[in-house]
Amino acid sequence: MSTDRYIFLTTAQDNWQPHPYSAVDHAGIESYIDLNRHKDTYITPNEFKDRTSNTKDNIAVLKAIVLDFDDHWQGMSLQQAQALVGLMQDRFNKDIPNPNKVVYTGRGLHFYVRIQDSTNIALYDLVARSLLNHMDQVVGEYNPMAHVSLQADKAAINGNRFYRAPGTYNTKAQAYATGIYSSGAAYTLEALITEFIPDLSDIPNGKKTAQAVLAQSTGMVYKGYRKEFTAQSWRYAALDDLKALQIKRNDNPVINGQYSVFNNANAGKRNNMLFYFGLLAKHAFNDTQEVYNSMVAFNAFYGRHAKSEQEVQATYRSVINHAYKPPKTATLINVLEIAQEEMQDLQVVIDRAEIQRRTRKRVAAYKAKQAHSKALVKQSVKAQAIALRQTGATYKEIASQLGISDRTAFTYCNK
Repeated sequence: MSTDRYIFLTTAQDNWQPHPYSAVDHAGIESYIDLNRHKDTYITPNEFKDRTSNTKDNIAVLKAIVLDFDDHWQGMSLQQAQALVGLMQDRFNKDIPNPNKVVYTGRGLHFYVRIQDSTNIALYDLVARSLLNHMDQVVGEYNPMAHVSLQADKAAINGNRFYRAPGTYNTKAQAYATGIYSSGAAYTLEALITEFIPDLSDIPNGKKTAQAVLAQSTGMVYKGYRKEFTAQSWRYAALDDLKALQIKRNDNPVINGQYSVFNNANAGKRNNMLFYFGLLAKHAFNDTQEVYNSMVAFNAFYGRHAKSEQEVQATYRSVINHAYKPPKTATLINVLEIAQEEMQDLQVVIDRAEIQRRTRKRVAAYKAKQAHSKALVKQSVKAQAIALRQTGATYKEIASQLGISDRTAFTYCNK
């Protein structure tokens, strides 16, 4: 895959037709802005893999979180915007991030929070949403001072979104977008969580990893599923289960597109299995390239029944571009029609009946082990009792020394 990176520019007057530019073609980018300075012109702050589109699955590098605040009722003047940012500066890098730049848009403000280059889209989405809510509260404290009523645009935090380019004209507000603040501040996504989003700092079991935060963001409590599994490790185990399941099904012959064993894995299940595999990978890896590579590798498991490259890419785009939650165990079992016999080779994609079967097996094994240990102890105590009796010890003395009853001491020595 090419290492070239691209950004997109567009104008409302051009029906939002995206125009790709190499991310390092600064002269070309400035030329486009100059040519469209009197239009509603927009630019993507993040970079994309190729020239095809600014869709979410084409994101190559995430470089900034942009927080959008607008006053849609009475508007906001440049002077009001400058005054508001001036009042807020003593909060920067204390309880709110220091923005890399702030742009007056004609109606409100764009706060650009520079992040260290990342491909972790899922964590980016979580941090952006949480940071926007946090900043919304802070901005609200200053609204009366600036005599405006700014409201956060909750939809304007996607990594593939366009934002108004500084120096271009806002035709509705009849004002130019203007940069009014800049700094060299930059943060990692994890640092933003730790330093500025207090409600995400404390995870139920004390962990503060990105994976723990991500698990919380998807609505799944970061807890043990069965002692040894957390929300995140469950996903890794479920990925392994789907691999094991497909290998098992590949080992059985297919007649007229139908697996002969269990009668439950017809060829159509390949589509669903690849989709759920990709969905689990998305929430486990948080890296689009790793998700795609994993799906391609998994598709190879299908052997001569593998899906085409175009089908894999279509499934991948569906996984990446939609906010699907991680699949539940019951969903995987029902949709993939996983048989009870197949569950015996899996770790976590198992139903209640299989859990109960394993519990009974584990309890039986434990009881057998306990009985064996008890028999060994009894045998040892009996041997000691016999040896003590041979030295002339009474049954009472043997019982006292070995911690058994007089009757047991007599029984051990005479049987």
